[in-house]
Amino acid sequence: GSISLSVAGAFNEGWISVTSVGDGFIATVTNGYTYDFSTEKSYYNTYLLGFDTTGATAEPFCYGSVPGWLNNRFSLDLWDGHLRVATTAYDDWTSNTSNKIFVLRIPENGSVMETVGETEHLGEDKDIIYAVRFIEKGAYVVTYGAVDPFIIVDLSDHTEPKTVGELEIPG
Repeated sequence: GSISLSVAGAFNEGWISVTSVGDGFIATVTNGYTYDFSTEKSYYNTYLLGFDTTGATAEPFCYGSVPGWLNNRFSLDLWDGHLRVATTAYDDWTSNTSNKIFVLRIPENGSVMETVGETEHLGEDKDIIYAVRFIEKGAYVVTYGAVDPFIIVDLSDHTEPKTVGELEIPG
């Protein structure tokens, strides 16, 4: 249902790394790290807290999380009632990365932002997202590694984002 202000404050305890604003909505982002002692693996997560700004004050009303971390504020985009998030996840054991774009539906009455779609891995196994630009139904992504691919992602269907083009740029 609703999120009390005390829970919202605890949720964003610490440094807020990114904020996205648009159409009566603000999303704040914190990056988190979890270590699983049983598997001896660590995980990075991006935690999102959405505020409704249509009233006199900004009120927290939804939250969500996705694997990995954001590069910068351009890795987050609000479009057509959905929050699009580009992240890089890192595997401590193999040093491999997984770059993805997640599409989360912003609920109309608050609660959890559900992940409704995600891309396949973008770029090479050891690449990180260097830059991303969302423009309406598309995303343009550059990853950084041995070869720097420029990747075009079709986001017109929120539930099935897919890579439609890639150009390898020696770097």
